[in-house]
Amino acid sequence: MTSFDDAGGYERLMGRWSRAAGMIFLDWAAPPRGACWLDVGCGTGVFTELVIDTCSPTEAFAIDSAAQQIDYARRKSVARRARFRVADAERLPFSDGSFDVVTSALALNFVPGLLRAIAEMRRVARSEGMVAGFVWDVAAERSATSLMRRALQDMGVEPPPHAGAEVGLECLHSLFTQVGLVKIVTRAIDATVEFADFDDFGRLK
Repeated sequence: MTSFDDAGGYERLMGRWSRAAGMIFLDWAAPPRGACWLDVGCGTGVFTELVIDTCSPTEAFAIDSAAQQIDYARRKSVARRARFRVADAERLPFSDGSFDVVTSALALNFVPGLLRAIAEMRRVARSEGMVAGFVWDVAAERSATSLMRRALQDMGVEPPPHAGAEVGLECLHSLFTQVGLVKIVTRAIDATVEFADFDDFGRLK
């Protein structure tokens, strides 16, 4: 199980997924270059760095509620090009209409007040801005731990509940509609990540 307190372990395991899915997402979403960005639930800054490297933002801000993740991100070279801050997705510390692009990468599954968080993402986006994100399709067993969960089921063992199982394409489309977003488009992302062996896959320390 991934610990948000173990930032180094989180980066080794989840960072690979953020890069793999993030590259597909950015290619599909085609956000404008030279924009002002906010990355919500940035973790250790892997997706933030991908945005900077591929989208050439004029400014990049990133928030996460886990102080350990932000501390880790601030020690990386990306911190010279992005501003990292500890903050709650449900109470974003920015003025209305501050950003051209507001995104969230593999984080919305873990936000308790999801509707409030998406409403906040809309609030801080400019009127013609972009609000977007991608999540784990937990209900379809398409997450970082899906292979282990399926193996347990094959052995007759029911795996523990997974956070964010209700957050899928239909859920996000509904929530985006509820907060007043328009021109909503969804798609599935199939990303593949390779690990050297099982220890490489499961190691968090």
